[in-house]
Amino acid sequence: MTVKAIYKLYDYKASRRELLEAFAEFPLDNRDDNCYNRTALHLAAEQVDVNQS
Repeated sequence: MTVKAIYKLYDYKASRRELLEAFAEFPLDNRDDNCYNRTALHLAAEQVDVNQS
């Protein structure tokens, strides 16, 4: 699993469970050279919905 692959899951409107499983496979501090050297934590922060209950 890569940050880019997780990003695509967001594009395809994956379920919350699928996203959590993907994040569990990828170390949060591991940088992905194919996705602007971002970490999975950067992606999670970018995609969070602060209004979601």
